Order: sequence, then C-alpha cells, then structure tokens
Amino acid sequence: MEELSETLKTGIEATYIDLEKLERASGVTKEAMQGVSVGANDTALAVQDQLLQTEEIQKKVDVVNDANEQIVRQYAADPFRFKKTEIRTWRYWYKKSRSISKKWCRCCGKTPDTG
Repeated sequence: MEELSETLKTGIEATYIDLEKLERASGVTKEAMQGVSVGANDTALAVQDQLLQTEEIQKKVDVVNDANEQIVRQYAADPFRFKKTEIRTWRYWYKKSRSISKKWCRCCGKTPDTG
C-alpha cells in the first residue's frame, strides 16, 4: 500500500509540475498573441493611412491629367498661341540673363560693388 501511495504521490507531483509549466507556457503564448494583435492593428492602421495617401495622390494626378487635357484642347484650337508664349518667355529669360551677366563676373562671381 505504501508503494502505491508513493507512486500516486509522484504521479500527482509530476502532473502538478506539468500543469505549472503549461500555465507558464500559456501566459507566454497569451503575451505573444497580444503582441501579434497589436502588430496586426498597427499594420491595419498603416495600410489604411497608405490608402488615404494613395487616394490623395490620385486626386492630384487627376487634376494634372485634366489640366493636360485642357492644354491639349487649347493647343489644338490655336496652335500658334503657345508659340507666341514660348517666344515671349524665351525673350524674357534672355534679357534677364543679359542683365545678370552685366552685374556678375562669370569667373569669380563678384559684383561691381564688391569688386
């Protein structure tokens, strides 16, 4: 009887030790699952934010496309209109560059004032 009692006691102790290990392991698993849950939530928020940014970018692309289509239509209606604008722009920058070159020395970058 004493031997049977000792065997039962040893079995109960082993079962208790296994239960403690299982409890610790379940605690670690629970913490890990909470981490996964937080990570999944962060990922979902990041994806949602990225989607909103993508929508904003698409709106800007649509605006640019609309402007481009309008320019193409205007150019088709009056092709010489843009040539005149380009010539005026070129003349403006040419005159501006000539006036700048008179004020700045090309080799050293000094002005007549700083001599």
